[in-house]
Order: sequence, then structure tokens, then C-alpha cells
Amino acid sequence: MSRHSFVSLLSTVATFVTGACDGPDAVDAGAPAAADVMAETAQTDLEADEPPAEGPPPFPQALLVSPAAAWTYLVQPAEGSGDECRVPAGGDDWRNLVGFDDSDDAGWAEGLAELGYGDGDERTVIPFGDDPDAKCITQYFRHEFTVTDPTLYASLVVRMIRDDGAAVYLNGTRVVRSNLPVVFGPDTVAQTTVEGSDEDRFFQFSGISNLLVAGANLIAVEVHQRSDSNPDVSFALELAAALAPPAVGVDRSTVSFASIEATIDESSRNTNFGTHAQCRIDGASGEDNSTTLEQVCLARWDVAAIPAGAIVRAAHLDTNVTNSTPDRYGLHVLTTEWTEAGVTWEDRNGAAATDWQTPGGVVGGEFGADDFEDAPVTVVNALATGERIVTLPPELVADWRAAPASNFGLAFLDFANENGLDFSTAGAGIELVVTYDVP
Repeated sequence: MSRHSFVSLLSTVATFVTGACDGPDAVDAGAPAAADVMAETAQTDLEADEPPAEGPPPFPQALLVSPAAAWTYLVQPAEGSGDECRVPAGGDDWRNLVGFDDSDDAGWAEGLAELGYGDGDERTVIPFGDDPDAKCITQYFRHEFTVTDPTLYASLVVRMIRDDGAAVYLNGTRVVRSNLPVVFGPDTVAQTTVEGSDEDRFFQFSGISNLLVAGANLIAVEVHQRSDSNPDVSFALELAAALAPPAVGVDRSTVSFASIEATIDESSRNTNFGTHAQCRIDGASGEDNSTTLEQVCLARWDVAAIPAGAIVRAAHLDTNVTNSTPDRYGLHVLTTEWTEAGVTWEDRNGAAATDWQTPGGVVGGEFGADDFEDAPVTVVNALATGERIVTLPPELVADWRAAPASNFGLAFLDFANENGLDFSTAGAGIELVVTYDVP
């Protein structure tokens, strides 16, 4: 499907299809009564969409939980500690928002996704237990987020890196069981080993019922190893919501914005690549990854055409990947202004007097950590070339519309990665698609 056909599709009313379900003939130990379980599993226990989708979703989606979000996790014993593997206190209470203590004093800690160990690409490395040959089978994660109006959404979508198996709970109800048997507990191993490209895949689970509540919500995840000798665990999760039809009297529109973009390259510190046909990201910019110099993709969008008073409901980027990678690159909000025709690694606009904010360049400034926010709003990878959709938080675009003078766009980067990602910038480039309501 072309991106222009996709934008047209966004304006239609979507038909939502519930994902395939496992039979309700068996339940977790300590789970609710049989009648309750049958009601639950009728809408949960989803298997990943087949094939695992990376293409466009069939409707506008709002990003509720970023795959780069902070999670609390139950701290398993350190290697050589002599301690036993831990399970959350209070049975299933850890799956609920109210009445559970996930503080440091209760043995929990906080870290940014991706969380795990053994692969070297984690933002937060977590302990695996006392013995590397007898690791803890299950790791536990919690994330609280706020929803102002849950009636805006028709259904939910989970996209998740889970090495090897996982169960996902929303406000106490299980909504996904992936690569786990029907009956499972803390020592239950995943059904298959996740390996190869699937270790970096965001498996997608669509058609999840809207179990959101107004105010605070809690998503909880347990990730299970295939065996206690497996070398790695990986976890990151994105939660998106498909928009429900607008209320009576509300005018809804979906519009697209072409990008202004450029690559800046540390190995070509004074070269402007603003007119090139690709926007490149790499933590090692040599053609064969032979150097440790960086490439960063800069992109921004003029969203002044969104009417004043409009409420942004959903946003995503639509682009074409020309060089794929399993590595995850962050999308960071830029805090320094730049111009496409003048920007280089050393200079943000072609004028020596107004360089990047970070010290160290030949003239006195170079692109660096002072020029973008540390925490990314989301992450992107691509296991194949072709069209790629990246869901954005609606409030990001709303902020750009409200304060256009500080809309400097996004920087795509991860200085640790060594497998580059390229976007085609022909036509609309890295197109921004926005759905908004006008009351």
C-alpha cells in the first residue's frame, strides 16, 4: 500500500478484528473461578499477528506507552549472592495498580527499556540470579501511565520484544500470553527459544479490548526464559490505542506533513548532506562500520496547518527504509535550531557564530548531548526494507503546534549502535501523519 493510499484509509472508519484466542480449558494457578477465566480468555491470550507486522496499522493509533519508557522491575539476586530467585510479594497483587509496593525498599528498582541482560544492547541491565548456569526463569516488570479519556479508544495494540516468552496484564487482567503454555507459574519455561532476528522483533498483538480507566493505569509483564542456562533476556513494550470514531459534532481530520531532514556525519564534519536522497543513522559511519564516528538523522515538520484549538489524537511517521537493521535507534527531541541547507556536524546553520551548543568542535561547538533531550520519545528499528511506521505520542505534535518557535524536530541516534539504518527522503521523506479533532 502506498503511503498516500494509507493516509486516505486513515480517514475511514476502521473495522476492528479481535485476535485469535487460546481455549479456556486451563488456567493459571491461583487464577479466578472458571466462569471468570472463560470471560477473560475470550478476549485475551493473544498470539502474535501473522506475519509479525512492521507495516502500517489499519487505523490511527495513539502511543500510550513508549518502547523507551521507564519500568520498575523486581530485582533478582546478584551473581554469587547465594540468594534464591524472587517472586513478587502478595501473589497476583503485583499486576494491579492499587495496594502493591514496588518501591526500592520492597526490592524493586527502576530502569529504562530495553531491559535485560546478555546481549549488550540493553539500556538497563538487570541481574539474572545467583548462578549463571541456573538463572532465574522469570523477570517481573511494572509501568504506570495516565489516560485522560479512555472512551477515545476502540481497542489496544501491544508491540513487544520478549525473549523468550511473556504474559502481559492491563489493570490486573491478562491481555497477552505469548510463547507460554496455558498453565504457567514462576518456574515455567517458555515454549520455544527466541533466536536470530526474532530477538530484535517487536511482536505485535492486535485487537485487545479497551480495559483502560480514566487516570492512572498499570501495565505489568512477566518474561520467562526458555531454560535456566539461556544466556540472555530482553524486554521492551509499546502500547498503542486505536481511535474510536469521533463524538457527534466533532470534526476529525487526518493530514500529512513532508519532512525537512538532513544527515550530519562526524567523519565529514563540515559537509552538508541536506540534499541527499537518504537520511542515515549509524553509530559507526564507515561504509563497513570500520570507524566509531557517528551519523545522525535530523528531521522536523512545520505543523502550522493544524488549526488553532484542534486536539491532536494520534500521530505517526511514515517512511521508506532503504537499509535495515535490528538495532534500536532513539528519536530524541531536538533543543537547538538548525537549517537543512547549512547544517553539519560542526555547525547547525552555516554560520560560525551560531554553532551547536555542545563544546568540542573545531570552531567551538559540535553536535552533542546538549542539543537534544536525553530520553527518547520512542525507538525504531527495521528488520526489513520497505515502508515503516513509527507511532508517536500525540502530545509531542501538540507541543510543536502550540509553540512553533521551539519546534526543532527530532534527532534519530544511538551512539552505541554499529548497524546503520537509512530512510529514503524522496518525495515526502519521513512523513508525519497527524489525526486531530476540532470540537
